[in-house]
Amino acid sequence: MSIAEKLGFLFEVGFNIGILADIQHQKYPNNFGDLYLRDLQQLKLPKQVKRMVENPRIISSDSRKNLERWSRY
Repeated sequence: MSIAEKLGFLFEVGFNIGILADIQHQKYPNNFGDLYLRDLQQLKLPKQVKRMVENPRIISSDSRKNLERWSRY
């Protein structure tokens, strides 16, 4: 998997977490309740980010810092 694909995955996970958090926070009526809650709790995002940062294709320290920063949001 290329770094672009990994970053796309990271973005997609973050985006979906944001949507699910807003649905829960706003108490929008929905049919999935806490269906994804257990899956989200099992995510090991820091471990995934660490593996991406160790990728030899990410050369500059600025790129590494950006990846670590982006993964927090």
